[in-house]
Amino acid sequence: MIGQVVNYRYEILEKCGDGSFFAVYKARDKVLNRLVAVKILQPQYAANKDFAERVIAEAQAVSELAHPNTAKIFEADRQDGLYFIATEYIRGVTLKDRIRRLAPFSATQTIDITIAIGEALESAHRHSIVHGDLRPQNVIVASDSQVKLTDFGMAAAVSSFPSIQTNTVLRSVHYMSPEVAEGKIPRPASDIYSLGITLYEMLTGTAPFDGDTAIAVALRHAKDPPPSPRVLNAGVPKSLEAIVLKALQKLPDDRYRNMQEMLQALRDARQQLTTTQQAAYGQTFDEPITQAEAVDLAVEEQEPKGFLSGALKLAFFLFVMAVVLLVGMIGIFLYGNKREVETPLLVGKSQTEAESITGGLGLGLTVVGEEYNDKYTVGQVYMALPEAGMKIKGGQNIKIWVSKGSRFIRAPDVVDLSEERARIKIVDAGLDIGESVQVHSDTVPAGSIVKQSPEPGTQLERGQPMKLFVSMGKEPDTSITTPPDTENTEPQTETTSGERTFDVKLKVPSDGPSIQNVRIDVIDDYGEATAYQADHSAGDIVIQSVKGTGARVTIRVYIDGVKKKELVE
Repeated sequence: MIGQVVNYRYEILEKCGDGSFFAVYKARDKVLNRLVAVKILQPQYAANKDFAERVIAEAQAVSELAHPNTAKIFEADRQDGLYFIATEYIRGVTLKDRIRRLAPFSATQTIDITIAIGEALESAHRHSIVHGDLRPQNVIVASDSQVKLTDFGMAAAVSSFPSIQTNTVLRSVHYMSPEVAEGKIPRPASDIYSLGITLYEMLTGTAPFDGDTAIAVALRHAKDPPPSPRVLNAGVPKSLEAIVLKALQKLPDDRYRNMQEMLQALRDARQQLTTTQQAAYGQTFDEPITQAEAVDLAVEEQEPKGFLSGALKLAFFLFVMAVVLLVGMIGIFLYGNKREVETPLLVGKSQTEAESITGGLGLGLTVVGEEYNDKYTVGQVYMALPEAGMKIKGGQNIKIWVSKGSRFIRAPDVVDLSEERARIKIVDAGLDIGESVQVHSDTVPAGSIVKQSPEPGTQLERGQPMKLFVSMGKEPDTSITTPPDTENTEPQTETTSGERTFDVKLKVPSDGPSIQNVRIDVIDDYGEATAYQADHSAGDIVIQSVKGTGARVTIRVYIDGVKKKELVE
């Protein structure tokens, strides 16, 4: 595959590896000049056409997901029996590889990764999309520590094909909820269970349920009580243990009601952990020491015994009092205003409006990224975290993602414009200049555009090239007497060597595509060769002289690769 171009767009650069269903390649998008990952369905699955079509359909359905912790799907399609999905290219390793090398993780790191996965799932659930196959192998931790969730839609595709589903169960059984193992359709509660398993594995380095066979593991999911991670890792906080045990309840209704509720529990545990760590380094302003305690402590630690007079002791006492008051005032200034604030609705606002709103509430604002978005115009906020309605402390930052506008634009109308003006208009619209073809025209002056491809108004992705057909003026040969809709071949001359010249006359079908390829092949004493090939507009009259040698010359005319005429002279 290296060096091949998939779908006339994705140039394969190198192989990244093989997954359960796909061979994954690093590729370059030649249209937008960016790196992408191209996932090609393995041959054994591509051979099942119904399954392959379902995989592509599911990938197209989830391509609307645009969360920063979800690997973005750019395109899912097929070409010549090759089923592929083009996604965001992420430099990193799977969470499973990271667990093998580094687990158990610290509680802080575990919570941060779990929150990132949970936020991606919560966004998908709001779009009525369930992952259904959540496991560390489907989570990538990028080189900048950003977490990306992949392979949405595969569970839905697999569920309709029992033989394929059996193989999938063998790979996913350690992370599969009891109801899914029984054959039920995955629900958001199933993702919560799988996230609980992943959380347990990060904390302990091992999955909570294991067995000699897939059936044995599934039975343990269904029957055994959820094990405590603190048995294997005494450093797991009790608050985090409680989250694990609730997520791993056997009945879906006994788990968290939704992913948002689980996320809130994780954030509370994270905040509690931060507070505990601060307390480990000494008292904080949340539990202030009294002035008397501060004086006694200062005198006890700093008084040179037997040397200070009464006056010096009094001066030292007043100094310590001043320091305590000053520190107290600073504490009130820095921490006293850290009241809880409800996060405002920023999605749909301009960046300037968002800055004004958050500033008025005493919150900060960080622009995480700018991406094309078909729903929001240029400069509008299309995503904000934490989302509107959440309770956070004053002074904290809200992360926003700003739209660069739609990645799709309409092809401008450049017909009848000069070639120079047409090129300027195309570039200004956000498209690239493609091939330029010279054609004759009886109505359009030389140097102006006769036709364009794609047609005006066609929706295109930014950076896509446009093909121009530039007028050469009128056809120079005005002696043609053949009716416009005839097709024939007439011998003109014969040389002493037996070489003859033929005028091939034809009309390009008016009811075909706007641009059609005309090819004329000649078979004579020297064999078969292409004497003429060029693109023509529908309805064009083509008159071309070709040569053949020998007593018998066969001339074949093809339009778009289909033989339309064969003449023997």
